[in-house]
Amino acid sequence: MWKQGDHVVIIGSTQSGKTGFARELLALRGHVIMLVTKRDDYLWTGFRTVRSQREINPLNGSKWRLWPTPEQMQRQFADALLQVWIEKGWCIYLDELYRLEALHLQKPIETLNTQGASERITVVEGVQRPAHVTRTAMSEPRYAVSFQLGDGRDNDTVKEWRGREFATIIKALPQYHW
Repeated sequence: MWKQGDHVVIIGSTQSGKTGFARELLALRGHVIMLVTKRDDYLWTGFRTVRSQREINPLNGSKWRLWPTPEQMQRQFADALLQVWIEKGWCIYLDELYRLEALHLQKPIETLNTQGASERITVVEGVQRPAHVTRTAMSEPRYAVSFQLGDGRDNDTVKEWRGREFATIIKALPQYHW
């Protein structure tokens, strides 16, 4: 059973179904903040899309998509990660973790991954390239869901961090299966 504070990593190459799977998973949570790095084609029923972290107020709604302009992403996402840490009890979806790490957000993300569970913070991470993200992104989540991977280095990383059996199953998956 997926409890508040249990982290999840969703792994898969571009267009594999990560965001669609995340949408279904996040529907199960009460208080969600999504850090949105790119446009998608999904209808996010029940979610309110905002450009600024300051608009996120649990008294005005429980499901939020933070999608700032590219120039504001680093600042807005850093503020949202801090809000999650201070308020506790949130589920935060980190869409395209590699992009968030490129914005120099590794430290607050690592803190949520390693200490968030004890604060009832759930972290859900979308990972396109496991070989290019920090180790805690792959090793800390209690649950790992993977779609087909497109690169041998990514398969090797999954094998190292999640185990040989997991990596073998992932390598054999047909497209759009998990």
